[in-house]
Amino acid sequence: MAWRFYAFPLVFTLVIELPLATELVPRGQRRRTLLDAFLINIFTNPLAVFFHRLLATPGIPYGLPFLLIEIVVILTEALLYRSVTRLPWGRAALVSSACNVASAGIGVVYHLMT
Repeated sequence: MAWRFYAFPLVFTLVIELPLATELVPRGQRRRTLLDAFLINIFTNPLAVFFHRLLATPGIPYGLPFLLIEIVVILTEALLYRSVTRLPWGRAALVSSACNVASAGIGVVYHLMT
């Protein structure tokens, strides 16, 4: 059931990041940002999960590989928010950073509690 290793993190991420991304942009850009955030996460999340499962140390799932993957995701998503959504660089970086810190942080807490 490999799909559950990808489906749950994706849905979890979308539930956290979509509302946050839309709140961090001006009202006139919210509908576009909602769609773009959805598509961006469909692209980046499965790749992040794949590389995390590949590189994580058994018993230490949130070490250096996790941090490096999250940094790459933040940079990639900022670039995509800038080029696809046409957000200014500062806003693109804010949206990407805030969304990924929130979803990764809540994910770590969830994992530690289960």
